[in-house]
Amino acid sequence: MATLTATAASSTRPARANLGHNSVVSKYTVSASLSAGDVIQMVKVPSGANIINLQLSGGSGACAVSVGDGAAATRYLASTSASAALVKTECNALAGHGYSYSAEDTIDLLVDSVATGTATGLFTLTVDYTLDP
Repeated sequence: MATLTATAASSTRPARANLGHNSVVSKYTVSASLSAGDVIQMVKVPSGANIINLQLSGGSGACAVSVGDGAAATRYLASTSASAALVKTECNALAGHGYSYSAEDTIDLLVDSVATGTATGLFTLTVDYTLDP
Protein backbone atom coordinates (compact mmCIF):
# COMPACT_ATOMS: atom_id res chain seq x y z
CA MET A 1 0.00 0.00 0.00
CA ALA A 2 1.55 3.26 -1.16
CA THR A 3 0.59 6.92 -1.19
CA LEU A 4 1.18 8.47 -4.59
CA THR A 5 0.75 12.14 -5.47
CA ALA A 6 -0.36 13.91 -8.63
CA THR A 7 1.18 17.31 -9.38
CA ALA A 8 -2.00 19.19 -8.35
CA ALA A 9 -1.73 17.75 -4.84
CA SER A 10 2.02 18.06 -4.27
CA SER A 11 3.27 19.52 -1.00
CA THR A 12 4.94 22.41 -2.84
CA ARG A 13 1.77 23.47 -4.65
CA PRO A 14 -0.73 25.54 -2.67
CA ALA A 15 -4.44 24.77 -2.90
CA ARG A 16 -6.21 27.07 -5.36
CA ALA A 17 -8.12 29.48 -3.12
CA ASN A 18 -9.73 32.06 -5.40
CA LEU A 19 -13.00 33.46 -4.10
CA GLY A 20 -15.95 32.18 -6.12
CA HIS A 21 -15.67 29.27 -8.56
CA ASN A 22 -12.50 27.18 -8.84
CA SER A 23 -11.85 24.34 -11.25
CA VAL A 24 -8.79 22.11 -10.92
CA VAL A 25 -7.82 19.43 -13.44
CA SER A 26 -5.31 16.89 -12.17
CA LYS A 27 -3.67 14.10 -14.14
CA TYR A 28 -1.77 11.11 -12.82
CA THR A 29 0.11 8.75 -15.12
CA VAL A 30 0.48 5.29 -13.65
CA SER A 31 4.18 4.51 -13.97
CA ALA A 32 4.46 1.55 -11.59
CA SER A 33 2.22 -1.34 -10.65
CA LEU A 34 -0.76 -0.36 -8.53
CA SER A 35 -1.89 -2.47 -5.61
CA ALA A 36 -5.14 -2.62 -3.70
CA GLY A 37 -5.00 -0.02 -0.93
CA ASP A 38 -2.83 2.45 -2.84
CA VAL A 39 -3.94 6.07 -2.50
CA ILE A 40 -3.36 8.61 -5.26
CA GLN A 41 -3.67 12.15 -3.92
CA MET A 42 -5.12 14.05 -6.87
CA VAL A 43 -6.32 17.56 -5.93
CA LYS A 44 -5.49 19.75 -2.97
CA VAL A 45 -8.50 21.75 -1.76
CA PRO A 46 -8.39 24.67 0.70
CA SER A 47 -10.26 25.10 3.95
CA GLY A 48 -13.78 26.35 3.16
CA ALA A 49 -14.01 24.66 -0.26
CA ASN A 50 -17.59 23.59 -1.12
CA ILE A 51 -17.50 20.77 -3.67
CA ILE A 52 -19.96 21.24 -6.53
CA ASN A 53 -18.78 18.69 -9.11
CA LEU A 54 -16.19 16.01 -9.77
CA GLN A 55 -15.43 14.20 -13.00
CA LEU A 56 -13.19 11.16 -13.27
CA SER A 57 -11.85 9.64 -16.45
CA GLY A 58 -9.18 7.25 -17.52
CA GLY A 59 -7.07 4.35 -16.54
CA SER A 60 -6.52 1.15 -18.43
CA GLY A 61 -5.87 -2.31 -17.22
CA ALA A 62 -8.43 -3.76 -14.89
CA CYS A 63 -8.67 -1.97 -11.58
CA ALA A 64 -11.39 -0.43 -9.45
CA VAL A 65 -11.07 2.94 -7.71
CA SER A 66 -13.06 5.06 -5.28
CA VAL A 67 -12.99 8.85 -4.99
CA GLY A 68 -12.90 10.47 -1.57
CA ASP A 69 -10.54 12.02 0.94
CA GLY A 70 -8.63 11.14 4.10
CA ALA A 71 -11.77 11.08 6.25
CA ALA A 72 -14.06 9.17 3.85
CA ALA A 73 -12.47 7.15 1.03
CA THR A 74 -15.79 6.85 -0.84
CA ARG A 75 -17.20 10.32 -0.11
CA TYR A 76 -17.80 11.06 -3.80
CA LEU A 77 -17.70 7.79 -5.69
CA ALA A 78 -17.77 4.21 -4.45
CA SER A 79 -15.70 1.53 -6.14
CA THR A 80 -16.00 1.77 -9.92
CA SER A 81 -14.14 0.00 -12.68
CA ALA A 82 -11.40 2.11 -14.20
CA SER A 83 -10.50 1.10 -17.70
CA ALA A 84 -10.06 2.55 -21.14
CA ALA A 85 -13.87 2.45 -21.32
CA LEU A 86 -14.23 4.84 -18.36
CA VAL A 87 -14.67 8.12 -20.12
CA LYS A 88 -16.43 10.29 -17.58
CA THR A 89 -18.17 9.72 -14.29
CA GLU A 90 -19.92 12.80 -12.99
CA CYS A 91 -20.08 12.77 -9.23
CA ASN A 92 -22.23 15.87 -8.71
CA ALA A 93 -25.40 13.83 -8.11
CA LEU A 94 -23.76 11.41 -5.69
CA ALA A 95 -23.09 11.52 -1.98
CA GLY A 96 -20.64 14.25 -1.11
CA HIS A 97 -22.08 16.87 -3.45
CA GLY A 98 -21.96 20.14 -1.52
CA TYR A 99 -19.49 18.83 1.07
CA SER A 100 -17.55 21.66 2.72
CA TYR A 101 -13.98 21.22 3.95
CA SER A 102 -13.16 22.75 7.35
CA ALA A 103 -9.41 22.26 6.77
CA GLU A 104 -7.14 21.88 3.75
CA ASP A 105 -7.25 18.32 2.39
CA THR A 106 -6.71 16.32 -0.78
CA ILE A 107 -9.28 14.55 -2.91
CA ASP A 108 -7.92 11.09 -3.58
CA LEU A 109 -8.33 7.99 -5.69
CA LEU A 110 -8.24 4.82 -3.61
CA VAL A 111 -7.28 1.70 -5.52
CA ASP A 112 -9.83 -0.86 -4.36
CA SER A 113 -8.65 -3.79 -6.45
CA VAL A 114 -6.38 -4.70 -9.33
CA ALA A 115 -7.22 -7.68 -11.52
CA THR A 116 -4.62 -9.86 -13.13
CA GLY A 117 -2.29 -7.76 -15.17
CA THR A 118 -1.12 -4.28 -14.42
CA ALA A 119 -3.22 -1.14 -14.14
CA THR A 120 -1.70 1.46 -16.42
CA GLY A 121 -2.71 4.62 -18.19
CA LEU A 122 -3.71 8.11 -17.19
CA PHE A 123 -6.28 9.12 -14.57
CA THR A 124 -7.80 12.59 -14.84
CA LEU A 125 -9.85 14.11 -12.03
CA THR A 126 -11.57 17.46 -12.42
CA VAL A 127 -12.82 19.10 -9.23
CA ASP A 128 -15.10 22.15 -9.22
CA TYR A 129 -15.62 23.98 -5.95
CA THR A 130 -16.64 27.35 -4.62
CA LEU A 131 -14.94 29.34 -1.92
CA ASP A 132 -17.01 31.94 -0.12
CA PRO A 133 -15.46 35.12 1.32
